[in-house]
Amino acid sequence: MARGARGGAVLARADGAVLETFIEDEILVQKPDLRHPQLRWVDRRQDLEGIGRWIGERVSLDTRYISHGEIQQSLSLDGKQWAPNAVELIARECAAIADNPGVSLAAAYDGAGALQGAAIAVWELEAPTPHVVLADLVVDPHARSGGVGRALVAFVEDEARARGVGWAFLESGLGNERAHHFFEREGFAVVSKVFAKRL
Repeated sequence: MARGARGGAVLARADGAVLETFIEDEILVQKPDLRHPQLRWVDRRQDLEGIGRWIGERVSLDTRYISHGEIQQSLSLDGKQWAPNAVELIARECAAIADNPGVSLAAAYDGAGALQGAAIAVWELEAPTPHVVLADLVVDPHARSGGVGRALVAFVEDEARARGVGWAFLESGLGNERAHHFFEREGFAVVSKVFAKRL
């Protein structure tokens, strides 16, 4: 057993997957090695709905995730707090992807098949400038900084290139600084600000 980067012990499972064990808030946490997550497009309604619930359960814990898109989808009624039924709305929104060829959901799994992250891509192929909107990118808190987000972004970008798309856009909540730094590292740049006014 070797010492991990955070002082924890590094363990290896029988199948070779590395687990890093460390203490976080007095809870023993095992982080799978996610440098090479298994990525796939998900199209079954039942799977999409389950992943949507998973997304909702994670993003609804953090109001920094809220941007104008969440207001437009009634996931936030005031742009500051999540709607009480946000998790259910996100699950239904994801299930509807099964019937919408213009939207895709990519999922990242660890070696044991546990969901570690998801990305929702909206394809605007008929626009004057064909583009993809990375509508959501969610990584499980225990898998962050392990390469899952980067792998999902690359997966969506590879599909975009295969579809002849030359631009990718995304929005991010104003206070979501960690995400902003991540997106900048991935080559995204700020090109505008979105203003909203309640009438």
